[in-house]
Amino acid sequence: DRLVRSLPVPEVHLPTLRQNVSRRLQAEGRKVVAVLYFGRERYVRVLLRYLLRNTRAKGGIIDEIAVCLTTNDPGDLRYARTLPALGPIRLHTPPPRLLLMEQWLHFWNTLRDDHSALYLKVDDDLLFIEDGAVEALLYAKLF
Repeated sequence: DRLVRSLPVPEVHLPTLRQNVSRRLQAEGRKVVAVLYFGRERYVRVLLRYLLRNTRAKGGIIDEIAVCLTTNDPGDLRYARTLPALGPIRLHTPPPRLLLMEQWLHFWNTLRDDHSALYLKVDDDLLFIEDGAVEALLYAKLF
């Protein structure tokens, strides 16, 4: 409870918050990458709607969605291959036979080379993102 009250997120309406965060990102030459750990299609189908509506192409603040595949299910993989056609989505596939923790390390080592990026890690079982949540998280990080 004390942590929530101490976050420096102002009480402003979403367009103003989005504009302030966008200006800071631009001034610092930063971009926002949502890192989605994909394990189950049934959850990603729901979550992706929220992530896509938060992309810059839709008036949001996310520049790219990095989808890190953590499944071997043929149906899930078939669906995952269709995702780049939906928006700024890049698929990351781990080398074969890695344990789950090794997969996470592989993805992070692949992504972390871009020092201009701010990464927003999202698990596939997150089923709702409130309007302004991405901006509020980034505001807390940037200001």
